[in-house]
Amino acid sequence: MRRLLACCMTGLLCLATGAVHAQQGDAPEDYPDTRGICPILPADAGLQWRVEQGPDFFVCRADTIDAGKSAFGVYLGYFPSFHPDRANFLGRGKVSGRKVRWYATEANREGRSLGRETVVKTGNGGVAHIWVAATSQAELDARLRILSAMTFRH
Repeated sequence: MRRLLACCMTGLLCLATGAVHAQQGDAPEDYPDTRGICPILPADAGLQWRVEQGPDFFVCRADTIDAGKSAFGVYLGYFPSFHPDRANFLGRGKVSGRKVRWYATEANREGRSLGRETVVKTGNGGVAHIWVAATSQAELDARLRILSAMTFRH
């Protein structure tokens, strides 16, 4: 029992320390994906990954090489904040060769962009939450083709 209590107290201390660092602005910045965490993009995608590490997840953002604008994002973890709602269903598609159902993002529902999002299980028992936004149908179609062709590492 003492050992369990000690482990719990240590865990709480680590969580509190992390929260203090995050409040002080010491949280890690985004950095290039040099560790090979993010999915593999097609060679001709014209995108590069920027990754942010959380306590039990990673967020990969695919930025355009020329302008540095975010094309889409991928959350890799076990507890995504997105939960599909049938009322927002837009259609079917593929991500990493897997069949998915796309749902309207909040920005799409508000008419600010052609956004959509989905969730898919990854090979390691985790979940990938994928979101994409575009300003034109052609841009959206191009980004969806990249998402269909990319490959999850796990």
